[in-house]
Amino acid sequence: MIKHWLITGDLHGNCSPNFDNALRIIGHDDPSEYGVIILGDAGFQFTHKNRDTRFKSAAEEYGFFIYVLRGNHEDRIIHSKTFVWFNDPNVNGEVAFEPEFPLIRYFKDIPCEYTINGYRCLMIPGAFSVDKDWRLKNGMTWFPDEQLSPQEMKDGIWLCSGKTYDFVLSHTCPISWMPRDLFLPMIDQSKVDYSMENYLEGIRKIIGFEVWCFAHYHCDRLERPNAQMFFQEVESMDDIFARVTQPATAPDYKHIKSPNYYMEDN
Repeated sequence: MIKHWLITGDLHGNCSPNFDNALRIIGHDDPSEYGVIILGDAGFQFTHKNRDTRFKSAAEEYGFFIYVLRGNHEDRIIHSKTFVWFNDPNVNGEVAFEPEFPLIRYFKDIPCEYTINGYRCLMIPGAFSVDKDWRLKNGMTWFPDEQLSPQEMKDGIWLCSGKTYDFVLSHTCPISWMPRDLFLPMIDQSKVDYSMENYLEGIRKIIGFEVWCFAHYHCDRLERPNAQMFFQEVESMDDIFARVTQPATAPDYKHIKSPNYYMEDN
């Protein structure tokens, strides 16, 4: 069984620096006792099989278990016939894996619940690719079902409404938390589909939660006292939870804070 859990952000097909940062935390411990959750855009199910195989092989060399939440730059598991689904006692729920790469496991492609290290977790995959037009124009990979479908959104609301979670883990974030200071200047925001962000805003208002972790915007910082954005940083679930639920009296100098950190949520 996995004893320790870490969270990190987008890999985009490159193990370093995220996994190197994880190894620094693991130190001399047995890496097989650790699970690392990637909050989307890992890059394992992205493009050509040979490239994916090389990346997965490199990732497994680190020796820890890898759990993947789908982002917007990876294909859905349901489109592949190489995956096996099983009930994983490490997360108290069903995940998928490829027998060739047993250390890499994938959460469901829809809103779902898991219990990880005793924490009740809500997982919400998917986001919109702001570079969609550029990708299509240049013949690059883009997945038309990168966001949740209307029915999947509806099912997600039915699943979580009125419940309370220790962690919400998603790829993108509620629209009221969007880090507008990080928006790319070359992107025409009028062409960006914010369906997922609006959906997550609705989810935020119908559930209770202690901590919400997300990625997607390529920055490591605290967006709110109970909302953390991940990119290359790696942090343990226990440390995140303790910081939010039992804040130290001294200021938190470790984490960068968003310009909107002290903004009150409606």
